[in-house]
Amino acid sequence: MTRALVVVVAVLLLGSAWTAGAQPLTDDQIAAIIRDPGKAEPGLHLDEAFNLAASGFVIDVYSPAAWLRLQAQKAKREMRPFTPADVDAEMRADVWRVKAFPSMPRRLHDTIAVSSVSHVVIRDKSAATVIQPLTKSPFPHSAQNALGASVSYDGLDAGFPGEAVRGLWGERSDRPFWISVIGPDWKYDFEIKPKHFDKLK
Repeated sequence: MTRALVVVVAVLLLGSAWTAGAQPLTDDQIAAIIRDPGKAEPGLHLDEAFNLAASGFVIDVYSPAAWLRLQAQKAKREMRPFTPADVDAEMRADVWRVKAFPSMPRRLHDTIAVSSVSHVVIRDKSAATVIQPLTKSPFPHSAQNALGASVSYDGLDAGFPGEAVRGLWGERSDRPFWISVIGPDWKYDFEIKPKHFDKLK
């Protein structure tokens, strides 16, 4: 039996992880994105469309280019100057960002399929190649009913090494890959399909 090839990247402190081994966007790429960030919302937004018990996990996915487009669009909306000089090392870093939201109850007292997010990986279909995150940062996400009662679960911001993700995506950026969102009480595998690819370029 062929052993599964697992790409393991140690979880590092946030300040150093963005630059360790990262291949940043080039000046020409940055200038082109700032010149024309586009009008469509950058990045990919996916949810568990058929989860009837709870909201299901939800993810926002940004390639390095999509992340920079987001920053450029935000600056334009806020009528702020945004030039290559405003692009710091974090924005340049060859890091894919996944923001995974917890599976929230549709009614506050329901707990079926409700879960915080404890981990996220990017992988191929068979999980022969699994990319672990460079960084993990939990964030609270709450829901409240009309009576003021509330519950809170944790989501997770995760950053992944761009070179490894591109290896899964293929030289022509045309191969599907999967993002697995894992919680103590729930797990879901999101397939990143060809129809999604334009959102990540």
